Amino acid sequence: MTPKHILWPTDFFESDRAALAVAGDVARAWHGEIVVFHVIGDVAEEVYGEKTLEGKDRAAWALWKIGKEKAETRLGEIVRETLPGFDRYRVVTTFGDPTKRILEAVAEQAIDLVVLAARREKSLLREMLLGSVAYKVVRTAPCSVLLVK
Repeated sequence: MTPKHILWPTDFFESDRAALAVAGDVARAWHGEIVVFHVIGDVAEEVYGEKTLEGKDRAAWALWKIGKEKAETRLGEIVRETLPGFDRYRVVTTFGDPTKRILEAVAEQAIDLVVLAARREKSLLREMLLGSVAYKVVRTAPCSVLLVK
């Protein structure tokens, strides 16, 4: 496997930076690109149980657009702080369910490797029964997944 397209999903936890550093090492070694990826929860979906369509819920849509701009700015800052001088990355921000959006990005972006932080916020049993984003991605992604502690 030669990882040329690496996905680094983040939800801005400090522990995610260790995963970004590893993604950077892999990208440098294989002359790859990192897709810096963040999923914003869909306010309308959480409130109404359905996805936001532009114009359907203008308040939710406006919040999402503001959140997207701020997230993309912050993601660029995090990459520059964590990987000084590294310029082979793209920032992608979307909204919805994190696991579904990560798996969609893997397919749409032709991702070879997902590098994400492994957090132990839940007990192992609870994580296996209820699932975490990392656990679901590891189980269902069609590409290699690297969990970083």
